[in-house]
Amino acid sequence: MPQLDISMFPSQLFWLAVTFAFLYLVLSNVALPNIREVLQQRQDRITSDLDKAEASQKEADTVKNSYTDALTNARAQSVAMLSAASTAILKEIAVKNSALEVKITKKLEEAEAEITALREKAVTEMKTVTLTTAQALVEQLIDKKLDAAEVEAAISK
Repeated sequence: MPQLDISMFPSQLFWLAVTFAFLYLVLSNVALPNIREVLQQRQDRITSDLDKAEASQKEADTVKNSYTDALTNARAQSVAMLSAASTAILKEIAVKNSALEVKITKKLEEAEAEITALREKAVTEMKTVTLTTAQALVEQLIDKKLDAAEVEAAISK
């Protein structure tokens, strides 16, 4: 085998050194600058993306804070509107209650007046029935016809 022949070592070492130097020059002048450039572009892109992400995060925080403020304001407004609405409703209920109380009082007075009138009418009718009954009884008992004034005077005594 020629690789293991000691007499071939100097030429093999020479070509090894030439090949290594050639590959070193090619890699250091062609490949490594391209790799460095790609790595630098990648690092720049990562830095740019991180900066954009940080800016987006700040914008999101700003939007979140404005949303929170708007929500707090909306809640405060809704509480105020609810309070105003309840106050208005309570006033309206009070007005309607007072109007209803007036109506009920009026109807109650009318009903009491009607009951009083009916009671007086019933008393009058009872007096008439009593007088008529008394006249009829007296007529049947004593066979004498009395006029209404006499019967009324006798009942009143």
